[in-house]
Amino acid sequence: MGDRIKHLSWDGQGFCLYYKVLERGRFPWPKAELPADVIDAASYTMSWNAIRKRSVRC
Repeated sequence: MGDRIKHLSWDGQGFCLYYKVLERGRFPWPKAELPADVIDAASYTMSWNAIRKRSVRC
């Protein structure tokens, strides 16, 4: 798919779950053999920062 992403983070008081679905385009994400995959922390951080910096219309 590549058009949706979930991000779970701790905000100091509880967990926050962010879920984003793009109407057009895809998130910049590494290719995977399965619909869900495990990636290392460095790859995740790099991809998450790239997503946050991109201008995505809601």
